[in-house]
Amino acid sequence: LTEQQRQKIARRPELEAQLEALHKEAEAGAGSAASAAADVSSSADDRTSQVNDTTPNEATKGEGDDVDEGGEWIPSDRKVRRALKRKTSFEIGRSTLSEKVCRVIRQPPDGSCLFHALGYWLNKPQHVIRRQLSGFLRHNASTVKLNGLTLEEWIKAESNSRTLEHYCNNLLRDNTWGGEIELVATSMVYNCDVYVWQHEDAPKSQTGKYVLCYKFHAPPVTRDVPPRRNNDKRDTEEPVTCHILFDGRKHYNVLVLDEKYCPK
Repeated sequence: LTEQQRQKIARRPELEAQLEALHKEAEAGAGSAASAAADVSSSADDRTSQVNDTTPNEATKGEGDDVDEGGEWIPSDRKVRRALKRKTSFEIGRSTLSEKVCRVIRQPPDGSCLFHALGYWLNKPQHVIRRQLSGFLRHNASTVKLNGLTLEEWIKAESNSRTLEHYCNNLLRDNTWGGEIELVATSMVYNCDVYVWQHEDAPKSQTGKYVLCYKFHAPPVTRDVPPRRNNDKRDTEEPVTCHILFDGRKHYNVLVLDEKYCPK
């Protein structure tokens, strides 16, 4: 035997011992990994249970409003939008329309675009709509419910626990943006339907089609609500339908439809 072969034979017990130690270490590591995986799974189950048991108010705490150069969101509406998708105050459809049967009337990007767009249909200036919605929310937000929560609770949840008074005062500012809460209030104040449309592939707007995202509708509320047009016609006139085009980001325009294509 050569010297090199004799050295290999002499080291064999040492190498076998090292190999056995490695096997034991690997087995111990596998057991620890399985235990850790079980702990992670248990922790995830606990977190899921906590989320499922969280009330809507608790679930919305700690989220701020979205702010952009055009004005201030009131509110960011994420949770309101998700809640609205589940229940009554409006319907979601997959109605689609071609751009060829619609006409877009653009509104100024001044922080009041939603109110300008509503004003087109309601024949009112945006500051009047703001004042009427602010008054309605001030007097009725504590009693009008949206999916089990009052509008006041939604306002507090979506605006970092601001008071109703602060929210309503802020709504009077010309550069304060509106969203779903204002659309719900509009449908109730003016006894109207509000259809919110988007491009099918918003915000790219390349398919040439509009999709009906939301339809807000509500029965008229008689207390503290200004008349839509004339007092003697409030209950007899055909309700106005407001068609609004949302760009998928932060801007609203008016969408005028050919009557024969309007969804019923």
